[in-house]
Amino acid sequence: MTVGFVASHGGDALEFCAKVGFPVDSVLDFSLNVNPYGPPDNVITSIFSSIKLIKFYPERSYSRLREAISEYVGVSPEEVVVGCGVTELIHSILVRFVKNGPVIIPLPTFTEYEAAAKGVGLNIKFVDPVGLAVNLEETASLLKHTFGGCLIICNPNNPTGWLLDYDSLSDLLALAERHKFTVILDEAYIDLSEGGRSLAQVAVGYDNVFVLRSLTKPFGFPGLRVGYAVCNHRTAKKFESTAISWRVGVLEEAAAIAALKDIRFLEDTKAKIFLEKRKL
Repeated sequence: MTVGFVASHGGDALEFCAKVGFPVDSVLDFSLNVNPYGPPDNVITSIFSSIKLIKFYPERSYSRLREAISEYVGVSPEEVVVGCGVTELIHSILVRFVKNGPVIIPLPTFTEYEAAAKGVGLNIKFVDPVGLAVNLEETASLLKHTFGGCLIICNPNNPTGWLLDYDSLSDLLALAERHKFTVILDEAYIDLSEGGRSLAQVAVGYDNVFVLRSLTKPFGFPGLRVGYAVCNHRTAKKFESTAISWRVGVLEEAAAIAALKDIRFLEDTKAKIFLEKRKL
């Protein structure tokens, strides 16, 4: 029987420090794969200046945030759905758009995919890797012999960090559409990758594809939960019609908008990360 490669999600520094009595500032958390140079100064400033807004509910449409995301990604605001982090979006998509069929998960990968699928009672089919590499050929073969279900795959891969072939992923999207599969393409780390190409602009051409992106990871503020899905505008409208209201708070929204105004920070810190990586 095939099982996942990773036992659990990292990043539990606060819980660890509470248990052992360490001040959190004294801990180096190597289990957390986010931008170590974040958050940007303007994000901190925006949070402090938005404190007075916590007495109000967030706007329901998140129009300003969706506009900022759309400009960054190169899609229309109507093709953006915001959520309380990528993990929440995964759960929401499975509940709303996957009614039956298997959930195909190529390994090794993020353990939340398995947990989310099990949580809504869906059958899972794992695709064994080649060494530690995702087996795209076997994934495509499984899709060809199945009708209806969901494919969850991430690029860059988590936990290996390896980029998947752009053309092969594009072919998988087309194949999934023909075989009535919902596709969740997790691009949470694409903004921190070296040479990674997003499929967000391709995804909007399909009714069955969701490209998930994170703002907290590339800009270094995972304690504020905010992510987004890029999908066809018809699919986004259907998603929004049943989505939970106020799923992103006013501080998260302010931080996200501020981060997207400071792309120079992301480019500069990526250069530092790639430099340090080559020293290892």
